[in-house]
Amino acid sequence: MEKNAYLCNMNNEIWKPVVGYEGAYEVSNLGNVRSVDRYVLGQRGCKRLIRGVPLEKHKNSTNNYLLVNLSCGRGPKKHLVHRLVALAFIPNPNNLPQINHKDENPHNNSVENLEWCDQYYNNHYGTARERIAMTRGFSVIQMDMDGNEIARYWSAREAARAIGKSQAAISRACTGVYKQAYGYLWKYGD
Repeated sequence: MEKNAYLCNMNNEIWKPVVGYEGAYEVSNLGNVRSVDRYVLGQRGCKRLIRGVPLEKHKNSTNNYLLVNLSCGRGPKKHLVHRLVALAFIPNPNNLPQINHKDENPHNNSVENLEWCDQYYNNHYGTARERIAMTRGFSVIQMDMDGNEIARYWSAREAARAIGKSQAAISRACTGVYKQAYGYLWKYGD
């Protein structure tokens, strides 16, 4: 059998070597990572067998992506699971730098859920802007001059895009620096 041939089990899980850690770790099309059986040189110069095991995934505290620790002759290094899957399974002929989760779930690292992309695409995909605005807590309410609500936006930037005007003026109206902006009253929502 060829060295880099796909390995498959009964669940149609396909395993390929982790790029940069060939012979030590494998990643699957379902987003699992494991070490492989291998012989290493012990302290006294004797070869010893290390049995392969599934690796435990950890959540990255800043962005909720899953990580694994890999080491091979040097100290452990953290690697994003979705990046390992994409490098092993998804061609990247345009050398795109980022990987998008199509269902926007950072824990779903199956190959069918991932795609190579650029930063602009990744930052504007699906509900990305809304999720960012929600975590920052600055929704904006647009009202007529009598105080009746017209629309709600996730952010001043989204409001500005919707009416084709400046974000700065809307933000100043929300904070009370301006009484109104573009014929509307504005305030921050909850």
